[in-house]
Amino acid sequence: MNLARWSPRTVLWLWTGVLACYAVVITIGVLKIQKERRAFAQAIDLGVAAVQDTDSSLSPAQLARRDSLVDSLRQLGQAFIESPEGQAMVTGVLGGLTETSREATGSIVIAFALFLSPALIMLLLTLSWWRRRRAILQSAGA
Repeated sequence: MNLARWSPRTVLWLWTGVLACYAVVITIGVLKIQKERRAFAQAIDLGVAAVQDTDSSLSPAQLARRDSLVDSLRQLGQAFIESPEGQAMVTGVLGGLTETSREATGSIVIAFALFLSPALIMLLLTLSWWRRRRAILQSAGA
């Protein structure tokens, strides 16, 4: 079958199939992550924490003290990062991350390319179909 003679419905069904495959892959990934979280929580006997709405129960004075504490912690953190000890720690952490990321970058790029290849192929098919179909319709005088 000639690509230019495909109906728009055929192209639409192909896109639907590609998107359905992505939905299945994403759903399986989400379910796997949830299962692992539950297994981890059960392994360490972690219960569900109750949600506390602290903003509505704090007085304005308590909110001001909390904001003051946050500002003080930010200043302490900034002073530590600017110190020689802080610089050495940041350098050590970033050095370890870059070594690990160099090894993982190739795998991530390959996985990302494999994940996106069906959509890219379908995009190329759609653009080619659109161009050829338009040329046929123009030559037919439509």
